[in-house]
Amino acid sequence: MSFKNFTIILLFTMFLFVWACAKKVDDTEARKEKEQYVEKEIRIPEGSSLYGELAKIGLTEPFLTDLSNALGNEVDVAHIQPNSLFKAYFDPKSDEFKKLEYVESAISSHFIYVSQGEISYEHIVLETEKRMRLIEGYLDVTLSHSLAQKGIGLLVRNEIGNALESKINFEWQAQKGDHYKALIEEQYYQNERMPITKVLYVYYNGKSAGTVSGYRYEEENIESSYNGLYLEDGTAMLTASMRTPLDVIRITSRFGYRIHPISRQRRLHSGVDYRAPRGTSVYAIAKGTVVRASWNGGFGNTVEIRHPDGIISQYAHLDRILVKHGQSVRAGTIVGRVGSTGYSTGPHLHFGIRKNNQWVNPLNYKMLATEKLTKERLQIFKKQIVEIKKRLENMQIEEGDPFDLTPVERYRREHSVKY
Repeated sequence: MSFKNFTIILLFTMFLFVWACAKKVDDTEARKEKEQYVEKEIRIPEGSSLYGELAKIGLTEPFLTDLSNALGNEVDVAHIQPNSLFKAYFDPKSDEFKKLEYVESAISSHFIYVSQGEISYEHIVLETEKRMRLIEGYLDVTLSHSLAQKGIGLLVRNEIGNALESKINFEWQAQKGDHYKALIEEQYYQNERMPITKVLYVYYNGKSAGTVSGYRYEEENIESSYNGLYLEDGTAMLTASMRTPLDVIRITSRFGYRIHPISRQRRLHSGVDYRAPRGTSVYAIAKGTVVRASWNGGFGNTVEIRHPDGIISQYAHLDRILVKHGQSVRAGTIVGRVGSTGYSTGPHLHFGIRKNNQWVNPLNYKMLATEKLTKERLQIFKKQIVEIKKRLENMQIEEGDPFDLTPVERYRREHSVKY
């Protein structure tokens, strides 16, 4: 063996030895880190709360209040739904509580640390890979059905559909064979797709519907109420229809003057009462900003949201409030749970709408989509449109992609089949 080859083998052997020693040290440190805490997993069951579940593991009431407030100041509590995962960490020797982890997703965890009576917060987000996907197809049954066939989740389908519905009456104008596109940005962690998706572009072309296209405007503040899809002139693609505040609607008292069931006096009932079991999810009817999330006298626990067209929607007698003042919400955000707080005879939702400081009948009201980008925002949006168009020019639907056109759609496209 030559001296040169011997030297190479020796150096490689030394490298392997150093690497193995370093790995052993890293593994030891990782094991020590893991062993220094006793971990308890907590899943929030339906009808319960984080506060109630933490109380079950022995944390005192004053400490629980401080802990819950610390988390609520940093985390959008509307995202904490039944079956959300938390981890409580304790000192193995003293059994002293050390930290709380809210596992928001596979890549995002919120930590509340407790040290010498001081509470601190940290948000850890693992690095992800962003991938673009161009979705294209032809309408068969409904737009949502066509998107579902391509593996698109419900929230993204709704966002695409709601944006296009602001300019297209799908009930009357949509026809079989209409052409649609959407450019979406997805995030992957360790090659696994995360439930974090942005819709960057939507397009629809039909014989009756005409052509509609929209682009995403986005600010650095991810909570900005302006973030969303717009036409090229800056007009927001907001649907004119409203989401109902409950999944199932059972009206027990309508808007107007009535004899109040408790005071027995004739007075204006400023909203509509919907019967529902305690704990039922209550949804925001449309995009907006929370302007009240607190106790409100006879209305009890109340959430009020100001919407882009200036109206304020009210959700009263809540058992729990799941949003905070100043928070931006979308149509369908869970703002609270049905309850019977305040001046109430039993679990129900009082839903009201206030326009120009006057209560109006929610059953007769139709929301207007009036939000528009102006001045600096419009200039920024125009630059963002240029970037999105560049991405579209470079995007192609890959043959063999599981979310590609269906065989029927590809045939129609390649052979220019008309309807």
